[in-house]
Amino acid sequence: MLPIGASGLVFLVAALTGGCWAQLKPGCKVETLRACGDDYVPYGNRPHLPASGKEFEDECTKQKRQIACSVEFINDCLSGLSKTAGVLAVRSLQGIVDDICTDGSQSHKEYQKVVPCMNAAGSKLNACFQGLKSGMQKAVAKAPPNEVVPHTCCAYGEMVDCVGRALDTCEGGKEFLLRIFDRAFGKVLGLVCGQHTRGSEACKALPKLPSLGPKDRKIDNYLELLAEAAATFEQ
Repeated sequence: MLPIGASGLVFLVAALTGGCWAQLKPGCKVETLRACGDDYVPYGNRPHLPASGKEFEDECTKQKRQIACSVEFINDCLSGLSKTAGVLAVRSLQGIVDDICTDGSQSHKEYQKVVPCMNAAGSKLNACFQGLKSGMQKAVAKAPPNEVVPHTCCAYGEMVDCVGRALDTCEGGKEFLLRIFDRAFGKVLGLVCGQHTRGSEACKALPKLPSLGPKDRKIDNYLELLAEAAATFEQ
């Protein structure tokens, strides 16, 4: 069970330029990655994570399958920096999933201990991820190209803060999730976000983006949103 999701993997694929997925190898389509699934985004589309039993086992199987599918897509369809960054991110996430899904492991024990109180805050956590999605939708649709990644980084930081507040009374839960956030994304986010980190003056100085209008493109898939943001990184 992946407690933070692999949604960050496409954020790390920073070499895509000229439009979303413009640098895919011939014969590759973004629909292939979409078909892999993004149900591993925890609380992203639901307020509950399975705790044990067959539901937990099935979820582990599904997430492992989705990540393996994503790894195959990255290996087959990306090259250069995008492939390197993508593989590093997904392999980190793969390790996290394997640890949590291995009965008797320390991560599995920790997950079993904290998931009940995390689920008790599930609606709040779901709202945190919906806030991230909204922030990224506005970044992709409304920000100038050179500000898409900064707005995305700041939206990510706000989501982390939101998760922390939601789990403030969940003993061990906040530490568990934030530790995994750092393990999966800390180093790479430090490379691409620059000064635009959690609570930074740089984030506070970014102009507020207008709400989406009825004619604005609204992307609901986390991976596709992150890919759109990454596509602007080297423009």
